[in-house]
Amino acid sequence: MKIKKIALVTLAVAALAQAGFLTWSYVNQPSLDGEDIPADFVCAAPGCGVEFSKTREELVALRQSSPEGVPCPACGKALTKRAVHCPSCQKLVPLVGHGRVPEKCAQCGKPISVDDKGIPFCPGG
Repeated sequence: MKIKKIALVTLAVAALAQAGFLTWSYVNQPSLDGEDIPADFVCAAPGCGVEFSKTREELVALRQSSPEGVPCPACGKALTKRAVHCPSCQKLVPLVGHGRVPEKCAQCGKPISVDDKGIPFCPGG
């Protein structure tokens, strides 16, 4: 009878340890939906045009301290736009209405398409 109790307690401790490990690994796994990828921005203030990136944590902190938008690190104005890298020249291209990728890069003029996952690519190249 005593061996049965020891076995049950051992089994319970092992189950709790496994549950703890699974919880820890779930919480610490990398994000699968791209939330851990920094967001790119371009400053639209006249004469600025600085390109920069912010992590999700930085954006959450900015949202609390600067509700009007993401301020530019160079000029401090909140006239910034989300952007994506041009697949040809690698410059940041500001997104247009409702977060769409523009048809052409403003820097190099090459066409930009987006695949079914929303990743920009150069058609035919």
